[in-house]
Amino acid sequence: MFTFYCDICDRPHTISVYRDKTAQPDTENYDAFLEQARADIKMQVNRCFLCGKVVCDDCFRIPKEGDMCKECADSRGFIDSA
Repeated sequence: MFTFYCDICDRPHTISVYRDKTAQPDTENYDAFLEQARADIKMQVNRCFLCGKVVCDDCFRIPKEGDMCKECADSRGFIDSA
């Protein structure tokens, strides 16, 4: 399990990552686990393409101009396309 904090609201968000419980704790398995964790986290967090902040779903907007955090979207007057 990993916890990240939203760069806007600062709420903690815990992310579960699959781990093979039968794997022995050696360097090779650890590296594979970290790679899987990185891939899982990328699917569960949002990064603003303008400012680079990592934000939760509540602080993320998807206007037709491109995915961005709510601060960037609000400051530019963009409206969600959904």
